Amino acid sequence: MKDSIRIRKIAVAGLMIALSVVLGYISIVIIPGTVVISFKQVPILVGGIFLGPFYGIIIGAITDLLNLLFSGQFATFNPMYTIQAMLIGLCGGLLYRKKLTWFNITIINAVRAFVLNLLYGSFIIYIMNGMVLPVFISRTINAFTTQFLLVGIILILLVPFFNKWRIRINGSDPAEKTITQE
Repeated sequence: MKDSIRIRKIAVAGLMIALSVVLGYISIVIIPGTVVISFKQVPILVGGIFLGPFYGIIIGAITDLLNLLFSGQFATFNPMYTIQAMLIGLCGGLLYRKKLTWFNITIINAVRAFVLNLLYGSFIIYIMNGMVLPVFISRTINAFTTQFLLVGIILILLVPFFNKWRIRINGSDPAEKTITQE
């Protein structure tokens, strides 16, 4: 039984990685050079929610490395972006043993958007591009708002399905397990 669950988790992780890589190439440009909407973080978060923090971190790392490899920009590899993707998977993994409600999803999405997109992501952009402060602030606020609102709406719309899917993937609801049962 444990082997079939492990195989199921690996298959779901592979699916989330593939979805995230594909969604990384599909983006909506609102204001060129300033606001770009991308949904590649959604499968990383969902993978963490379904499979736990370990798988969330792995999904984030592999997704970022594959995006670099397929885009042809592997020579410009910056580990700070990979760490950001790994931390996004960890944010989803924090909900692995929690009952999934729209409130929990909103809180984790707000933390992810504020800490990882607004603070950490903006810091990386500032270091890489050396932007002046007004451009930096407007770009980061726009990115935070779009990422928080759009990813949050998608996740909240999926909440009714999450608990059923987690039970099918894990064989039982991880929110009902205790540490001693594993």
